[in-house]
Amino acid sequence: MASNRTYLGTDRKLWGIIRVYLRPDSLEIDEITFAEIERTRVLFDEVLAVTYHRAISLGFSVVLSIAGVVLLAIALIAALQDKAPAAVILFVFAGPLLFTLILHLIVKNDFITVFGKRTIARMRFRVRKRRAREVFRELTERIRAAQAAAAAAQPAPPPPESPELPPGPPVGANPN
Repeated sequence: MASNRTYLGTDRKLWGIIRVYLRPDSLEIDEITFAEIERTRVLFDEVLAVTYHRAISLGFSVVLSIAGVVLLAIALIAALQDKAPAAVILFVFAGPLLFTLILHLIVKNDFITVFGKRTIARMRFRVRKRRAREVFRELTERIRAAQAAAAAAQPAPPPPESPELPPGPPVGANPN
């Protein structure tokens, strides 16, 4: 039997991978850890918020900066000791690391997060910024349509009762 879900995006964590799929009435989240796969859903009519933002990956930035600075420092020490071949090789390895770090700090990662009542779906887009905007637009359209249909299906609430007012002073009485 063919599945009626479409792949939207992925977010990688230290403990595993989160994959998000689009279904006709919901988002399906597969959280793949080292030992198991957990599947959850966020129904469109239960969505509380959808966010789209850009952020810097702290772990990625720290690892690249430490590796690049260490290689650069060793290359400088080698250059000061007149060991040109070693210095050139280390500069060649440090350069791409530092270039990637600077590029990441400029471009950043795009995140789309869908908050449901019990589940959160999160997708990270590192390079494909246009794809992130398309996914966000499609999700907001589907969620708005599903929530409008759910609101239209609800019966209209009865009009509120008029409040009981306390009796006023008698007509023609002097209030002083």
